[in-house]
Amino acid sequence: MVKTYEELAGALGGAQLFRRRRYDAVDLFSGEPPTLYFDDHRFELRNISGSGAGANTRSTDDEALIDVNRLGVLKLVQRGEELFRGEARCARLEHLPGKMFSGFALDSQQFDLTALQRLNARVIAKSRISPFLQVSEAYRAHCSDIVAFVGAHCMRIERFMAPLEGEWSGAERKAIFSELLAGVEQDWRTLLHRGNAFALDVRYDKDRLVAMKSFTEAGVTTALTGGASWNRCYFKPMGYPGDYKIMNYMYDQAPEGTNLKEQFLHGLGLIAGRPIHTRMLVLADIIVDHCCGLADDGPIRIASIGSGPARELEHIVAKSDSSKPIIATLIDQEIDALEYAVDYVNAQRQTEKLEIRALNTTFKSMFNPSGIDGLHDQDVIYSLGLVDYFSPLMARRFVSRAYELLRPGGKVVIGNASDTADGTIWTMEHILDWSLYFRSREEMSDLAAGIPGAQVSVTVDPLNSIYFLVVKKPA
Repeated sequence: MVKTYEELAGALGGAQLFRRRRYDAVDLFSGEPPTLYFDDHRFELRNISGSGAGANTRSTDDEALIDVNRLGVLKLVQRGEELFRGEARCARLEHLPGKMFSGFALDSQQFDLTALQRLNARVIAKSRISPFLQVSEAYRAHCSDIVAFVGAHCMRIERFMAPLEGEWSGAERKAIFSELLAGVEQDWRTLLHRGNAFALDVRYDKDRLVAMKSFTEAGVTTALTGGASWNRCYFKPMGYPGDYKIMNYMYDQAPEGTNLKEQFLHGLGLIAGRPIHTRMLVLADIIVDHCCGLADDGPIRIASIGSGPARELEHIVAKSDSSKPIIATLIDQEIDALEYAVDYVNAQRQTEKLEIRALNTTFKSMFNPSGIDGLHDQDVIYSLGLVDYFSPLMARRFVSRAYELLRPGGKVVIGNASDTADGTIWTMEHILDWSLYFRSREEMSDLAAGIPGAQVSVTVDPLNSIYFLVVKKPA
């Protein structure tokens, strides 16, 4: 039925202020958007409209930031060819995990999105396929070994197990899943650790790093993303790496997928991500050991910044023999993660001993704990997998500001991916495009530099993959 003009809703409230429609850059440019440059700064184009664009930069150092309202020249470049140049203004800056988001508004020109799509496609179509000239023969051979290893096991599953899958019970499926992983774990770890040696060799050589990552994604990543763990880590459906569902994959160590082949690929990701599970257990031990020695009669107060699903609380409650109640403050930018954490604790019937206070805030607020209301007089403030995204300057500020909020005798505990040959640098940086600050023992200790009177120690998890910085305030 045709509507009258009076029946057309239009927009109300703040929506009345017209803004050009934004398009996801990856979708608009068929998976290969151009690179955005603002003066001398390089950005990853995230979204675009006729009047401006949003983009990320991996650098979060203060000296690399662009001021809001700064005028400059904005360029879009695809494989060395300039698609657009015009005057623009930086209209917005926002801290995100491991990067900065910047919004740019064009001054006197507008983007012709259809023309940009065509230009971008033409440049890609005429360019050389292989940008891998800087990839060594040894590394090519290593990636070939990985793909062959995965392929051989998948072929064996399809030949001997797939025809029988319909006959197995749920318990049998889980048992077979565990048996498959147990059979490959040692060899798979050896291959992943060999990749770490290549990754560590190029970590400060940007050109070689980019070439190796591209080569890895074209072969190794493609061979693995049929598994749920690899797929979610690489494609990042929530817009950032390490979301709470990824963490739960690693904590649960359970099969995911519609058939045994998909479950096997998922399981290879669980082996690669085993340090995530181990760091949770180590953290729980650190907190329980500390809280058992507390002398006062009040409740134990702990706070997790960037909490995710907070599965460590289950282990803290189970291991603690103290009769004192625990008040846990969980702080995260993702409300679904906090919802999950609260529901999980309720389901485990841990609420008699444990009280949760959940705070949904921004990444920028989490960077400055001293600005979060109610976060004071804590016995322990801890963070797993958040400081890994902070530059050294930002990380030191984070540790210092968290330290200010401790009670006398309290501790700040920071878990951070290590730069060791037994760590996860190749898996995360090269296979999954998951960039972190992989730190040494000395770099971890330096994060507490300048805190007067603090007792500083650094320990490592049993897999030699995660360092724990412990900063204790004098009693």
